[in-house]
Amino acid sequence: MNPLEANELLEVKKWTDQVLSDEVRKQICQIAEESFPPEEREPCQTLIKSIQDGRSILYTASVKNAIWGFTKLTLLKKTNIYLMEYLAVEKSSRNRGIGGRILQFIKKDLRIGKAAGLLLEVESPEEKSRGEKEIRQRRIRFYQRNGAQMVLDHGTYRMPNLAGEGSLPMRLMWLPIEAGSNPPSNLNLTDLFTLIFTETYVGKKNEALLQSIIGKLPNPDAPIELGVNQ
Repeated sequence: MNPLEANELLEVKKWTDQVLSDEVRKQICQIAEESFPPEEREPCQTLIKSIQDGRSILYTASVKNAIWGFTKLTLLKKTNIYLMEYLAVEKSSRNRGIGGRILQFIKKDLRIGKAAGLLLEVESPEEKSRGEKEIRQRRIRFYQRNGAQMVLDHGTYRMPNLAGEGSLPMRLMWLPIEAGSNPPSNLNLTDLFTLIFTETYVGKKNEALLQSIIGKLPNPDAPIELGVNQ
């Protein structure tokens, strides 16, 4: 890892309900497109609109007005949980601690608003080639080093393919704002899946997917459990 140099002052900034300049939009879209495959990212204009409409929060990490990384959060209604839809760092700036700095800033910022935690969608490392599996496992370990734990979902959770038909196996992780804080005890996995789809994946096709993954839960009413592996 090459740490930031003394003259590279990283500024993490929060954007809410703001009109983003053309340059900011361009940089966000470029980082998103190089960081996520089409099936895992919404159209960039949709991403930007959700921020400018105030439905989502944008955090950026910049050096001299050049955006090196960003994340997008959406509050799950009737909860104090935020869904982290993206965390991405510009390709040439990776492995320099920028993602961790963004997470530190977010946790400090959301602690003021008394948020319980962040819910993360991460790619499932199962059924992938060795190289890709190692990359996905490395991403999971990054979140674990920053305090996240797996949500034990019996391998049922999937997200819609955002570029076509079908769905993708994913894992959910819980990142508490305060160390040791668990998801609200009144939520079960059915509630959790429904909240994510209600805020993020709307439409009849996605409703059918939601009911399918809920139907595969051994006990849909079981409380949310956390762990390392399942």
